[in-house]
Amino acid sequence: MILSYLSIIAFLVSAFLLARYFIKDEIQHQYQQTITLMISFAIISQALTFTDFWTQQGIIFGLANSASFAAWLIVILLFIASISKPVHSLGIIVYPMAALTIMFGILFPDSGEKLVPLSIASHVFLSISAYALLALSVCQSVLCADHHDQIRSRYSAAAEIIFANIKGDFGDYRHVYVLLGD
Repeated sequence: MILSYLSIIAFLVSAFLLARYFIKDEIQHQYQQTITLMISFAIISQALTFTDFWTQQGIIFGLANSASFAAWLIVILLFIASISKPVHSLGIIVYPMAALTIMFGILFPDSGEKLVPLSIASHVFLSISAYALLALSVCQSVLCADHHDQIRSRYSAAAEIIFANIKGDFGDYRHVYVLLGD
């Protein structure tokens, strides 16, 4: 139980530090090692809590355990991807979501009624892994779409400022928006 609380704290502090980094728009990420260590600790401590739903007859696979496991896989995939790619901004969404699923598991623990045999559990784990990767891709596409909209609005505002003072041969500068796509 204490490992679950420590995982929640580590995920929330990491998300806060990432949000602070992106809001302040700093060039150097001074908390990168701290976040890496905290996420590593949270991943390991959350993995140790999964031993609670393994039994000899099978795996207790209720809603809370499934959600916690899926969030854990998403965090692992993000952690591995962030080693080589600049996807740290996804942590602002993913880490609090992982903390929420752990809290959900603490508040509403699963009973032993939903026991899945070990032979079927491998298929379930593989399916959850695929959906975890898909969920991470959806989060990345939402962030990319948001960034694209921000860049477009800045470009349009800059074009308006540039062309606002143009007179003479061009006449009205509003025809430029057609060329820019707005």
